[in-house]
Amino acid sequence: MSDLSDLVSLCPPPGARSSTPTSSLDLRTHNYAVERKLLQSLYGGGCFNDFLWIYAPEHRNPHLSSESRTSRLHTVLQRRAASSIRSRIRELGFTIYDTVSWGGTDNGDLCCWLNSDARDSSTGLIIDCKEDAFFEYSGFTASLIHDLLVGKVTCPLFPDDFLDEAPSYHVPQPPDPFA
Repeated sequence: MSDLSDLVSLCPPPGARSSTPTSSLDLRTHNYAVERKLLQSLYGGGCFNDFLWIYAPEHRNPHLSSESRTSRLHTVLQRRAASSIRSRIRELGFTIYDTVSWGGTDNGDLCCWLNSDARDSSTGLIIDCKEDAFFEYSGFTASLIHDLLVGKVTCPLFPDDFLDEAPSYHVPQPPDPFA
């Protein structure tokens, strides 16, 4: 299974995202809570392949803030259209308030963890923007992102052109107030 080290090797985050150079970090972890924090600190507030966004805690842009997006996720999961997703979340032993938003897509799909830091396994969902379908995965999110970028895993909710021969990651630049 690939991990955060494999993702960093494939799409290095900008050096400014961490006070320590990524080459000196030990990115191999077997702890879901640690992996989540590292993923968000290295990549939060940026985008893979101009489509898959990663949120960061307390990001100044509310569209990239995991807290702001988690609040929005809970609102979406309360809607009638999300009944099958709520059922699956209950089957897994959680409530909608146990979901934590880690990312989203340009199409409006929602990416979340089921808050299972204390468990030996981790489950996440990518929820279709229409709230009527979802893609479930288990394991480390960095592994999922890496495997999506190299084509090892396909998310049926993502467009075919998500896969790129040269996977990329970028952080959007704020608009120039003097332009």
